[in-house]
Amino acid sequence: MALILMKLIWKSYRRIDAIYDQVQNECETENGTKNTENSVDNTENGANYTENDADNTENGANNIENGADNTENGIDSTKHNINDIY
Repeated sequence: MALILMKLIWKSYRRIDAIYDQVQNECETENGTKNTENSVDNTENGANYTENDADNTENGANNIENGADNTENGIDSTKHNINDIY
């Protein structure tokens, strides 16, 4: 009788262990999926940052160009003022 009871307990334990392993594998798969989704989001965010950096660089270049134009206009204005004085 004790042997039969031990076999039943052992069989139940193996079933529980198998179910536990299956649940653990499913959890690991779900975590892997979430990690992949997060990696995709991070890649997308990185691409957006790169695009914004490119826009900022372009804006900076435009600001430099505008500054050069303003300097040139200031020089021309100064020349006219000097010519008006003399």
